[in-house]
Amino acid sequence: VAGKLSRVMNQARQDQITTEISEIVGGAEALSAG
Repeated sequence: VAGKLSRVMNQARQDQITTEISEIVGGAEALSAG
C-alpha cells in the first residue's frame, strides 16, 4: 500500500512540475514574442 501511495504522490508531483514548467515556458515565449 505504501509503495502505491508513494507512486501516486510522485505522479501528482510530476504533473504539477510539468504544469509549472509549461506555464514558465509559455510566459517566456510570450515575453520574447513581445
